[in-house]
Amino acid sequence: MKKIIVPVLGISIALATPMAPAWALSRGDRAAHAKFEREQLDRIKNGNQKIIIFETGLTAQKKDAIIREAGGEPGRRLEGINAVVGYFPKGIQGDLRSDSHVRKVETDGLAQAIGFTAPVVILGACRSPKDSSSNAEADVDTAIDDDTDTDSGDTSDTGATGDPNLYPNTEYPWGVARIDAPTAWRTGSFDLVDICVIDSGIDVDHPDFSAFTLNGGLNFASSTGTPDTNIDDEYMHGTHVNGIIAAAFNGFGVVGVAPNARLYQAKIFGTYGSSTWSTLIAGIEACIAANADVINMSLGGYPSSVDDEALHLAIQAADSAGITIVAAAGNNYGSSVIYPAAYDEVIAVSAINDAYGFAYFSSKGAEVDIIAPGQEIPSTLPLDYDSDGYGYLSGTSMASPHVAAVAALIRGANSSLSNDQVKEILENTAEDMGLAAEEQGQGLVDAEAAVAAALDMNAGAYNYNSGHSSYFWGSQIPDTVGKTAAWANLLPKERRSQNWSAGITPNSSALRSLFDH
Repeated sequence: MKKIIVPVLGISIALATPMAPAWALSRGDRAAHAKFEREQLDRIKNGNQKIIIFETGLTAQKKDAIIREAGGEPGRRLEGINAVVGYFPKGIQGDLRSDSHVRKVETDGLAQAIGFTAPVVILGACRSPKDSSSNAEADVDTAIDDDTDTDSGDTSDTGATGDPNLYPNTEYPWGVARIDAPTAWRTGSFDLVDICVIDSGIDVDHPDFSAFTLNGGLNFASSTGTPDTNIDDEYMHGTHVNGIIAAAFNGFGVVGVAPNARLYQAKIFGTYGSSTWSTLIAGIEACIAANADVINMSLGGYPSSVDDEALHLAIQAADSAGITIVAAAGNNYGSSVIYPAAYDEVIAVSAINDAYGFAYFSSKGAEVDIIAPGQEIPSTLPLDYDSDGYGYLSGTSMASPHVAAVAALIRGANSSLSNDQVKEILENTAEDMGLAAEEQGQGLVDAEAAVAAALDMNAGAYNYNSGHSSYFWGSQIPDTVGKTAAWANLLPKERRSQNWSAGITPNSSALRSLFDH
């Protein structure tokens, strides 16, 4: 199906009325979710919802009592930062801030998905990227994808075709090709890496997400405000972001930057593309509890200049837990970088267009660390929103997952790296695009160079050449079923016939036989 582009007026659709229904819920569930979300937004708008950070040593009952004495209703507990959300319908009664048990009182803020940038509305998409006639506007950069000698196993070119013996005609979304991700797959040995996506969830029935890739999650956007396991995408944004990261390498649809990564969902957006700071903090805490390696946040605060101590505490906790944190710089049309991307602990990502210029919608500033593809990015969409299951969106929301996925490739190639080392590799291997530093940071993320740098820091790695294609097997051949499955996930479904849970020893020969012909 041909992509249709419809000009529309105004600012980010994420700031307006929801453009899509909730798909996986009953009518009653949708109404309950929408009612809850409207109530939450109303609380934010009138400034009466607060995040109360307490001093240590208090019981939950004591915290609730302090909130009630100040005229509030205690809500969600944010244990990681020792805080409780309180709603004060008539404002705070008395001087809560001077209570010796209270460390800080923050006004809860608005968090928004920031990937639906005018003037592009997605009304359709082609089913397969191999059909160049219907995929012209998601054109793969053929100048980069010039792999004429791949059958020899030569990886010295800058092509982006992955293993030509698997899918010789496979083309890639322009962003995946432009950052040399498929070349990185050929040169890297990747341990299992978990990416926590804080967004609107994922279409769990989409064919581009395997059972291996879907690694569960929690829903913080339910009508009760209590997390559950309903991670199905009710909006659209999350499925698109997840596809950029890890859509399967399976010969149809699209392929993500890190197709063997596992995706954990911290769902904070429901039927709307808006949520709260406190809900975002709950999502961050869920990522920490899930032992994520990387967090992606294609979202930002409104107003964008608000620096919230409670949110920063959560970010610092994730950083201290060793998680690489990546976030969208914002769609503020050249204005300042938004929070949480503006925090020092977060890798802030701005956007380029497919002409490799600075995207017209992207924020910029000294906080930008790196730039990535973000305009008219093809990726997965919920099947109930678009029957083809694929479409194009623009925004730094689309740029951020490119970088998060490369961070996953780096960590997969060398799991011993610290957060600072991952960031250093991303920045030191970035390609200078000739843009101002406030636009590109250190430059365009480069997956191939980043993985090579990570492997250079991995002592004892060795190269295995099958004679048909080249894979760089690290010194740590996968020694668990899960790690072997991570490798097998790069293969087409018809070549995943071996039952990895049936006692097959995951070793070098077993892995090599899968990739050899």
